[in-house]
Amino acid sequence: MTEIYEIIETSEGEYSLRREDTNETPLVTISFSSEAQKFLNDGTGEIAKTMIEAGIRQVKAMMEQGMESDDSEKKQELKPIVH
Repeated sequence: MTEIYEIIETSEGEYSLRREDTNETPLVTISFSSEAQKFLNDGTGEIAKTMIEAGIRQVKAMMEQGMESDDSEKKQELKPIVH
């Protein structure tokens, strides 16, 4: 069964990813500072959506990479990425 997720805007102006038709704690929440909100005008929703979609793509890629790895590669220590 495929799970369906939705991006919602909360009453506090945050954007959250959660499972559809549930009131569970969101999986991810993105908030923008007042300075960022002013800079982005009405674009915060599109930016939040893009950020969440990028995260989902990255998780999918990591899962696919993990499935392709053999046991010896899985035992290697992950090194943090600094941005």
